[in-house]
Amino acid sequence: TAMPQASLVEALLDQLAAHVREWGENAGGAQVLPGPRVSPSPTEPSVSVASVTRVVLEIGPLSGVEPELVRLAFERLAPIRGLARAELAIEWVPLTTRCETCGAIQDREQAVFRCSGCGGHRVGIERGDAVILKSFELEIG
Repeated sequence: TAMPQASLVEALLDQLAAHVREWGENAGGAQVLPGPRVSPSPTEPSVSVASVTRVVLEIGPLSGVEPELVRLAFERLAPIRGLARAELAIEWVPLTTRCETCGAIQDREQAVFRCSGCGGHRVGIERGDAVILKSFELEIG
């Protein structure tokens, strides 16, 4: 079902809104100076989730989500959350493992946890098991 993807997209939109707020606070001229606090001037551009024009997600094969269902959930939920102009880009990343015995890093097509270098079984996942909010772009002004 698309329900897990909808919950995932809602969580990502919450995370995105928090990042945009934090960026706006840090870049919006809210300097901490001794004495009375000076508000940004009315000519300062305002930053909000509506300023987001592009969102880049990194999705791997062991993330447990279907990229197309994530895209559909994003297209349905983003306008409701104030991101009507945001374009979603999904970057599919390979499953990448690291051998804890010999240190070999390998991209894999399947979840095979045996090092092809030394044959060891102590192989951990480096990348490809998550959905990551990689970046977002803002249009200011």
